[in-house]
Amino acid sequence: MVAEGLTGVLNKSVELGLFKGFKVNHGICFSKLQYADDSFLVGGACWENLWAIIKAFLRSFELASFCTKDPVKDNCKID
Repeated sequence: MVAEGLTGVLNKSVELGLFKGFKVNHGICFSKLQYADDSFLVGGACWENLWAIIKAFLRSFELASFCTKDPVKDNCKID
């Protein structure tokens, strides 16, 4: 479930131009590789991509745990 959320958030980031994937040639560009339960995020080395990945992870956690950005306020418990 978390991988699906991460995929959705990352795809939206690519659509909005917040994350730039690895360009193979003029028509092929990819931002992630997934195999079984592993996910590899692939992109150019820049600060924008780093922040986009951090935001994607935080948003995926939020969606999977039903918590917002303030777990104390939401009374969420992480075990």
